Amino acid sequence: MLECNSIPPVEVALFLAEGFEEIEASTPICFLRHMGISVQIVSIGEKRVVGAHGIPFEADVLLDEVTDFAYKMIVLPGGVPGAAPRRDRPCEREAGSPGFSFSLNSYLTTV
Repeated sequence: MLECNSIPPVEVALFLAEGFEEIEASTPICFLRHMGISVQIVSIGEKRVVGAHGIPFEADVLLDEVTDFAYKMIVLPGGVPGAAPRRDRPCEREAGSPGFSFSLNSYLTTV
């Protein structure tokens, strides 16, 4: 039987852009952290990111500050205003930068 304590540490990146759906960000953060999985909140803009309903979140790191993209999973909360910045700046574009490694096993996105 697998116990929660035996789950190896996993690094998950949850990306935020202005206008994201707060419930689509907070639910995975709470769920994963309760399971002991490390979640890093990454903003593609400013450290303080305001959701579609005016609830502010504080990012752990800005995308420009991420030097080693060795996450095992990424989470992309939905939200109409937040979709355009993600579309205009996809991870694949960043992955081609010098010193940028990309190792990803899965992703979760909401529509």
